[in-house]
Amino acid sequence: MCSTEGVVIVSTPNNRSRGIVAVIEGVFAFMWFGWGQAEAPSWLTVPLLVGSAAGLAVALLGGLVALRATGQRSPMADPGVRRRYNLIVGVEVALILAGALALAAAGLTAWTPVWVCAVVGLHFIPLARVFSGLFLVPLAGG
Repeated sequence: MCSTEGVVIVSTPNNRSRGIVAVIEGVFAFMWFGWGQAEAPSWLTVPLLVGSAAGLAVALLGGLVALRATGQRSPMADPGVRRRYNLIVGVEVALILAGALALAAAGLTAWTPVWVCAVVGLHFIPLARVFSGLFLVPLAGG
């Protein structure tokens, strides 16, 4: 079930939703492992490449699953859910950008990945309310 401003929307997880989630998580894993390769020690290069490849594979397979799930709807088909999701992600991006700029101005760019991780993690808390998925809350601490 999804909740939007006091309105409850029944949402049964389906292959389309699972595929979309796999695309999102896979793309971000691909990017995160790629970012980690920027100044990684040589012994860490291969594990980071494997992580990037795994993220890309998850994204591609998720896309295939989502495309093949014709006729299935995701919670994002609801305008209220989509509006709240976009608001949360917009605030997330703004906080990441503001924090990164503040860290750069203070000469603390080494802390940028920590800031990004913190904001991305915390955004799962309000998303859990949007998607009524308490399973998202533990992601905020990990």
